[in-house]
Amino acid sequence: MCVEEIMFSLIRNEICGDHTHKEWQSELTTRKYKELFMLSRKHDLSHIVASALSHATYLGDDEVSRAFHQELMRAVYRDAQRDYAINLTNELLENAQIPHINLKGSVIRHMYPQSWMRTSCDIDVLIHNSDIESVENVLCSNKYVRLDDSSTHDYNFMSPNKIHIEIHHTLTQDGELSSTDELLNSVWTDYAIPEPDCQNRYSMTPELFVIYHLAHMGRHLLHGGCGVRPFIDLWLINKLYSFDSSKLNDMLTRCNLLALYDASTELSKVWLED
Repeated sequence: MCVEEIMFSLIRNEICGDHTHKEWQSELTTRKYKELFMLSRKHDLSHIVASALSHATYLGDDEVSRAFHQELMRAVYRDAQRDYAINLTNELLENAQIPHINLKGSVIRHMYPQSWMRTSCDIDVLIHNSDIESVENVLCSNKYVRLDDSSTHDYNFMSPNKIHIEIHHTLTQDGELSSTDELLNSVWTDYAIPEPDCQNRYSMTPELFVIYHLAHMGRHLLHGGCGVRPFIDLWLINKLYSFDSSKLNDMLTRCNLLALYDASTELSKVWLED
């Protein structure tokens, strides 16, 4: 087995919950062990690989094992910090009666067996553009810090526990993948679902969530690549979401994303279903 095959075997153990396959152990030489760490860290998946190694009682007291263990502990810590920031931000916006939708990793993390398995650098929230002044007043009066904006589609804040918050006022980005603009711009009017027990927090319909995920993947592909994690995300989305298949296919076709969806879905099955 090459190091890539070993990595995916370990990821399957954790994501799919099957810890019985340990054929990788006889293949994991000292050199491949180091390469496994570097490869999995490059894709921000070293914590998942570390968890699989721990379940297999493979982690020892050598340098690479200690590095894997550190990545695992860091992911758990980051998730706890992110969870606090998400809950605080949602609570503040909810109490201020500001409609909002959690985006990207804040949603997908709950599809993983453990939320710490889905890392991210920031928290993304969508609001109406007309509410940004209210959002800024609410957050900054609760010890958030307003940061310089680095794009034309979001506003940036730092939470009290130092988590980067991106407040999006649109789901489109500077004309890239403009075929998705019409659908994404209709999120509030056509594709927002109230969340249970909330007056002002919404989620996207499953079909639009797929479109948004693929649009985000597509932008990364246009700029050099998106790594392994978005394919794992897509596999979990396909597995756990209930779609209206005809509606999804129509939306994918309208956005010129059907080929990307089909190819990405097939590749995710190769990696996660062997």
